[in-house]
Amino acid sequence: MLQQHVPTISSYPICRAREKVHFCVNCNCPIAIYGRLIPCGHAFCRDCALECRSNGECSICGAQIEKIQSINMGKGGIFICGMLSCLKSFCEENELHSHVLEVHGLAGLNSVKSGGDGDLHLEPLNGPLPRPTAQPNP
Repeated sequence: MLQQHVPTISSYPICRAREKVHFCVNCNCPIAIYGRLIPCGHAFCRDCALECRSNGECSICGAQIEKIQSINMGKGGIFICGMLSCLKSFCEENELHSHVLEVHGLAGLNSVKSGGDGDLHLEPLNGPLPRPTAQPNP
């Protein structure tokens, strides 16, 4: 007789002190397993990704979904473009950097690995961007 696996609290990743917790852009719940939509590359928590698939399209861009790639937060991570108008995800950091340069034309920016020690935003390689200064009116 086959035993059915019943998830227990120990089955899920545990967030340790000083680790960042990432939240789904759709339901605002913490993400343990990402559901990355193929081909558009948008990523949600696994439940919201499955909901998008049942609706037939991505809730961000409306693209038709071919499949969902599951990515566990504890294994390898995911790299997400921090441009709020984009939010596409990549499995390799160099793919994200190429995307940022080619699509957004932002040279010299470093995006942060989701699931590591960063947020979902872009930061310059050499510290924060300078604050704009007010131009005097002529």
